Amino acid sequence: MAEQPDVERALSLETTETDGVVVVAVVGEVDMATSPPVRAEVSRRLDARPAALVLDLRRVVFFGTTGISMLVEAEHHARRLGVPLGIAANQACVLRPLAATEVDTLLTVRPDPAAAIEAVLPESQ
Repeated sequence: MAEQPDVERALSLETTETDGVVVVAVVGEVDMATSPPVRAEVSRRLDARPAALVLDLRRVVFFGTTGISMLVEAEHHARRLGVPLGIAANQACVLRPLAATEVDTLLTVRPDPAAAIEAVLPESQ
């Protein structure tokens, strides 16, 4: 029998909230095995309708097509709820797939959470 990947070692989430803005930091790999907890946390946080949500991907080391799909779903969910969504990413393993698929044109992507918050909530700065 094949071993199940150790999702807990491959991925961790750190969620903070300041002044109604939620930042979900993803650490590790985003793939088919690890994306369900990320999707669940993002969905749960969006459903609470924060002032904004930023998905911090700066410590992601692998970002596959599942990650791209996850971001598109998050954007659609956020838009339906009227919650501004920003993405913080500054490394090639995330930025290249987003650019290659042109998903970066659908999202507000900035190099760090502060810039993402400012982009989606300009009045906050």
